[in-house]
Amino acid sequence: MSYLLVLILGLIWGFLAYRVSEFYATNLEQHWKSGQLKLHRMLITMISELRKNKSHFKPKPQMFFYALLSAVVVTGFYHLIVFHNWPSLLILLPLMLILLSVIDIRSKLLPNQFTYPLMILGLIFNYAFSFVSLKNALLGLIVGFLLPYLLNRLYVVVRKKTGMGLGDAKLYAAIGAWLGVYYLMAIFLIASIINLITILTIAMRGQFKLDSYLAYGPTISIATLLSLTLIPLI
Repeated sequence: MSYLLVLILGLIWGFLAYRVSEFYATNLEQHWKSGQLKLHRMLITMISELRKNKSHFKPKPQMFFYALLSAVVVTGFYHLIVFHNWPSLLILLPLMLILLSVIDIRSKLLPNQFTYPLMILGLIFNYAFSFVSLKNALLGLIVGFLLPYLLNRLYVVVRKKTGMGLGDAKLYAAIGAWLGVYYLMAIFLIASIINLITILTIAMRGQFKLDSYLAYGPTISIATLLSLTLIPLI
């Protein structure tokens, strides 16, 4: 696959991620049933709206921003794949991280419809290509969920309210299924540092409150990409 094709894929994926995020960011009562947005219904609605409004469709400036950012991330990650001779299907990981990050930024959600398939895809990927051993991937999945879950339970006991959603724990679990427990420990550390810097920056501006919500999905995603960039495969 050429870099040009990867760049185009990144652009298209950025636009798609923005459109998908709209279903979680707006009219949730209309699109959700039993607390979960049905994926097939979302796709059908997107296609029907596109057909109905294609002559009046006007891309928003934010869509171009996310598309360009997606193109840069996907192309840069593809360069890592080529440089390290990693399996090409590893490109699915940054694509899904981009999608989940955009959804989290715009709706404060990390939907099960994408975190669960990402877990399964990670295990299948390592079974087929042994990027990390399957045992390592399974351990990464378990630790990825349990560690943030237990930390959150401790936070609930101390503060009497939740500090991290289960969506974040499921995202960590999915990343653990792709990269294994060793990378996962580095990702925990890098994400914590990024989160601390973000909180301190906001606090210095006098805008931070203890009950403020910070979208943690993008932080986890950035930490994941940084770990793959900076840390050699163990």
